[in-house]
Amino acid sequence: MAAARRGAFIGRHRELELFRQAVELPAGVEPPFAVLHVHGPGGIGKSALLRMYGDLARAAEATVVRVDGRDTPDPRAIRDAALAPVDGRPVLLVDAYELLGPLDGWVREELVPALPGDALTVLAGREPPTRGWLDDPAWRALSRVVGLGALDAGEAADLLAAADLPPGIRAEVLALARGHPLALTVAAELAAGPGNGGVVGPALLETLVPRLVDAAPTPRHLDALRVCASARTTTEALLRDVVPTDDGPDPGELFDWLRTRSWVETGDRGLVPHDLVRDVLVADLRWRDPVAAESLYQRLRDWTVARVRSASAGAREQAMLDLLFEFRHNPRMATWYDWSTFGLVRARPVEPDELPALREIVAGHVGTEAAGAVLAWVDEQPGGVVVIGDRGRVDGAMVSVSLHDASPQVLRADPLAARARDWARAQGLRPDHELTAVRFLAHREHAERRSPMQDVVSVRTIREAVTRPCLAFDMAITADPTFNGPLLEIIGFVRVPELDTVQGDRGTATYALDVRTRPSNTFSDVVGGPAPAPPPEPADAEVVRAALRDLHRPDRLAASPLATTGRASGDDVRAALLAAIDTLRADPRDARLHRVLDRTFVRPAGTQEKAADVLGLPFSTYRRHLAAATARVAELLAAVDRR
Repeated sequence: MAAARRGAFIGRHRELELFRQAVELPAGVEPPFAVLHVHGPGGIGKSALLRMYGDLARAAEATVVRVDGRDTPDPRAIRDAALAPVDGRPVLLVDAYELLGPLDGWVREELVPALPGDALTVLAGREPPTRGWLDDPAWRALSRVVGLGALDAGEAADLLAAADLPPGIRAEVLALARGHPLALTVAAELAAGPGNGGVVGPALLETLVPRLVDAAPTPRHLDALRVCASARTTTEALLRDVVPTDDGPDPGELFDWLRTRSWVETGDRGLVPHDLVRDVLVADLRWRDPVAAESLYQRLRDWTVARVRSASAGAREQAMLDLLFEFRHNPRMATWYDWSTFGLVRARPVEPDELPALREIVAGHVGTEAAGAVLAWVDEQPGGVVVIGDRGRVDGAMVSVSLHDASPQVLRADPLAARARDWARAQGLRPDHELTAVRFLAHREHAERRSPMQDVVSVRTIREAVTRPCLAFDMAITADPTFNGPLLEIIGFVRVPELDTVQGDRGTATYALDVRTRPSNTFSDVVGGPAPAPPPEPADAEVVRAALRDLHRPDRLAASPLATTGRASGDDVRAALLAAIDTLRADPRDARLHRVLDRTFVRPAGTQEKAADVLGLPFSTYRRHLAAATARVAELLAAVDRR
């Protein structure tokens, strides 16, 4: 059995060697430590490691006494077993020690001191050793503390080697389990089982949730637990504002309770749970109560958006990263962000001696000729040029520009930027409106694909929207629209086909986010900050929307508020709406908006879902176009009124 266990046991080489060196000393020789504290979250492998310790001890002809805290043993039974006369070195192995909390002082003050001088005691539990062990100089000298973490990627793969799983499923299990031994084992068993519809499911959650997380003593503790799993970092202030209030423990008590969990680390900005615990708790809540999950996410987003808008410049970047992190459970977002390294790389201004390296990256991505146009902005707006990488090394670069105050010289050097500015200005802007754009973004190795540069550009996009109250359009010029187009559309950008061009040998596309008519329920609406004030005297968009729904009912249109603005009848209102819709058809830039209105109201397809299908649009894109089209009709009606 010992040989079989050794063959199946993976990793923990340092922990095994530490114990081996002590237990293999000759009997009667005092080891370098008397107590070994092993701690880690449930399912991390503490019991398996104790079994290996037992095998090593028996191989060294020691006598092993094993105690399991889950059996709630009588202290007298523990004492009698531990102090019984033995041949060789006595080794006391205690599992689930966290359940013997009331006996901790007795173990420290009476049981262990009564053991022979060459004895070894291993206390394995979820919690680190208590202050009684750490504060006493004598026990500090006689103790060693080992915190068990996840297996590394190679060890996790070795653990799964015996599982008869297809490569794709094996990769899914590795990604899910994040090196956690219990999760690897259970997920592999479930994935290999009959009728498996996906690794994350009720069966996995039922197994892992109680093993990974201690039962929350009150509903308020459970709420705090879920907040901690969902937020990038958890502070007492976050708990105070996000956890629903009742007569239970206050935020300070909840924070202290979370801080003592074995799977929570204390960082510079707050509490950070183990990634596996995050995934399992969030998946459990989403499966158990989707409505409660969405309510929690919305409270978190509202709280974080408020911090983004109110934070000082120094704290704003972290708040923006916190906001982005809350979208990590959108499966499409995983295409662009590596959440395991999210926020670890920061952008910095480019240094003068790094310009050759910057030119190399730009030219390598868009060609030498286009590189000249991009780099013209370095002297024009140096604050918008940032890079990542150690000083003297440029691993990636972003060139972010303000088009509204660009000089004629830089626009002559960069015709694509000039065309983008002309297009935006043609959309009917006020004199104080601002236009911004990401002119270039690339990583040396990954180009525009998933890399830390995605973190950099996302923070920049939020910052522009939050810090520029008069921002009208934010634009993105990408030489990889196949990859980046879907992400930009998720967050509200729309492709501008007339700005498509070629840079070097790469097709380049330009996308625009119209902040003035930000649609609801999109990422851009969540992070966008206050939109600029609308043009003077616009028709109310909701009134126009209601009138469009009644387009073929002049009797109802006669009661519309639009009929009180100089239009005497429902027929007049209908004629004005149709004229505005026809105006959109006449302008190529608004043709897509005309088509949406045509199939929704003029020649209705029946339902919005059917209209989106007829138009060949994803429903989310259709809804954005519909909102923008309704806003344009409102603007056109207002313009007629002013005339």
